Amino acid sequence: RQQVWTSLILMLMLMIGQFALFTYITPMLLEVTGLDESLIPWMLLLNGVGATIGVLVGGKLADWKLMPSLIVM
Repeated sequence: RQQVWTSLILMLMLMIGQFALFTYITPMLLEVTGLDESLIPWMLLLNGVGATIGVLVGGKLADWKLMPSLIVM
């Protein structure tokens, strides 16, 4: 049971981190980088696509060779 709880807590922390990123990235992109407001949705989309690709590639690498992929990630 401890492995299940550990996995759930890690997933919760991951989700909290992702939502925190969404909370702070828009003001940062607007104020710090001076990015145009119309480009914000595209940047968030790019973030989501990159995260999806990272999960898929990371999963394939972990299935192929676990320890080297953990070192790389």
